[in-house]
Amino acid sequence: MKILILLLAVTTASTNFKSCSKNKIEKCNTDENAIIWDAKKKLKWEDFQGIAERDSKYGAISSVRLQLHYKLKDGYLKGFTVCCLFFKNESWTTDNREYGLSHEQKHFDIGEIQARILRKELASINKRIEYINYKIIDSIVNNAYIKLKDMQTEYDEQTSHSLYYDGQEKWDAKIQVMLDSLKEYK
Repeated sequence: MKILILLLAVTTASTNFKSCSKNKIEKCNTDENAIIWDAKKKLKWEDFQGIAERDSKYGAISSVRLQLHYKLKDGYLKGFTVCCLFFKNESWTTDNREYGLSHEQKHFDIGEIQARILRKELASINKRIEYINYKIIDSIVNNAYIKLKDMQTEYDEQTSHSLYYDGQEKWDAKIQVMLDSLKEYK
């Protein structure tokens, strides 16, 4: 299995800023093609609606992205929203095994882990940095992208794209521990 990772363009919040819990400023921008990560809603093979790549050595591709909206004012981060999204029309499969689907779900879960890490970092930024500007936010987001890409690559290497069962079991446990340890930032 292979994962397609892209980071959506960072956008700033408009005048609809609302101060609310966990620093959220607005909902995720989605359409019928995107699924927002939700612990209660697992992926189904029907969600993989893209066209399979001809001659691919993989049984499935998952397109997982992070989306960030934020508002800066007078050098302070006033609010933000970070979402982990799965894109149906960019994800495809030639597989129909539940085991393969579970592997792809873990790619989506890894995206959520990185979204939570990004939320955690942004939640404390005003305490750590005296004056925040767009370049600082861009640097943090670029670092999040690198971490996401690296973790997805490490996951596929250590599970041999789901073919190494012992590696898959270890990663299943590791992913759950990480999600649990970051539950404050969901």
